[in-house]
Amino acid sequence: MKVKLSVGKLPYSSYLNLDPLPIIEEDKKDQFNIIKDFNAINSIENASCTEILVENAIHYININHMVETIDSWITKLRHNGKIIINGTNLESIVKQYLNGQLTTLDFNVFIYGYNKDLPNYTSCVCIDEIEEVLVRAGLNITHKQLIDTEFTITGQRP
Repeated sequence: MKVKLSVGKLPYSSYLNLDPLPIIEEDKKDQFNIIKDFNAINSIENASCTEILVENAIHYININHMVETIDSWITKLRHNGKIIINGTNLESIVKQYLNGQLTTLDFNVFIYGYNKDLPNYTSCVCIDEIEEVLVRAGLNITHKQLIDTEFTITGQRP
């Protein structure tokens, strides 16, 4: 089983899409497996997922519960299963702001995710912090990429 956690994104056809606000045309909604609740991942049997894709949804997880949330997602992975987390890297945003590359308005958009159709973010993260959580949970990092302000990191369960 493949699971995709996102907020306000297009669903993927081969995934169980957990997205409270999916972007999809009404006539195509039956083509996808969509549940409009992140917490539905808790009902998935442990060690049953080959992949968990967290597509910018990490910013909607309360920072005070980030580690335990990621740890609970990892329990859903099979051996050799992978979790892919992408998002906006706080450190990159701060550097750009301090270097005058971003206005205060731009900085706020990155930090709070202002979008009239989506809720505001509840947390900011750095790729190194996410890596630390994955490694501490026993995963091997198989991919780590930072392009401009966006990161992607993949951890694989041994």
